[in-house]
Amino acid sequence: MAITSESQIIDIIAINNGCSIIEETAEDYIKCAKYIREAAETCSGEALAVEGKTMQPSLEELAAAVEIIKQNILTFTSEIRNVALQIQAKQQQELANYRAEQERIRQQQQANQG
Repeated sequence: MAITSESQIIDIIAINNGCSIIEETAEDYIKCAKYIREAAETCSGEALAVEGKTMQPSLEELAAAVEIIKQNILTFTSEIRNVALQIQAKQQQELANYRAEQERIRQQQQANQG
């Protein structure tokens, strides 16, 4: 289906706003990682031991992994924005081509009538 009006062009503002909401939510992963680290630091190794083996290093690794989730989300939302901009540019070009063709047809019709 050809783009024939502005209303058919992808809404970059809505996409950007949605990505921003996702990114704000990603901050929760950083908070979560902070709480995990605090738990590992606050509790003794013995308190975090399972069958004599401490879980402190595992908690630190978990906190680091949780922090990586935020970066993955930011990469994902950046890619969404980039693709949306590419689509918008293509759609705007398609609309410009449509309008140019309509103008050419109009001028041709006027020339045929005149």
